[in-house]
Amino acid sequence: MNFLTFWVLIVVVVIILLAGTLFLGYWIPKKLGYKKPGIVLSGILAAGLILSIIATISKDYLFFKSDAKEFLSKHDIHLNDDFRIIHNDSDEILGAFQKFSLEISPTDKLRIIESITSSVNFGKDDFIEQENNSRTTINYEDNKSFIRKSRQAFGRNEVPIIEIVQVNKGINTLTCYKYIP
Repeated sequence: MNFLTFWVLIVVVVIILLAGTLFLGYWIPKKLGYKKPGIVLSGILAAGLILSIIATISKDYLFFKSDAKEFLSKHDIHLNDDFRIIHNDSDEILGAFQKFSLEISPTDKLRIIESITSSVNFGKDDFIEQENNSRTTINYEDNKSFIRKSRQAFGRNEVPIIEIVQVNKGINTLTCYKYIP
């Protein structure tokens, strides 16, 4: 079974389950002699379904500057000047990926670069062994950007969360990634 077939099958099963729930929300009370409560119950279920679909679709549009500042504060990065959100993209189904880009001021860019290059572990571009329930941060540069990368480890045999803050050398942009490998 290929990737597309798998996801089409999942979507079909979810649609059938949701339609069945809506139908049963009306049909069971109706068979018990409560037609109006059945209509109300199925209406509430339908409204909840519609609202959850709208919230999932519009989540990228509900990403604000305060969300970006909160993400950056976890990495000891604070933007003093005004900035603009250029792009936000996230994995809505699994929540395993998020990427956003910010246009920042030259002053903030220089301050962030100074913070990265003056860190104790600057130049290390690979994580060492890490204890459970701990967070490790590394700082380095490549040809195009300065990078602060952190890895949040959990218990044994649990997948870590990796977060990356990248400051572009050429233009005043900051790109942030969060993903579960």
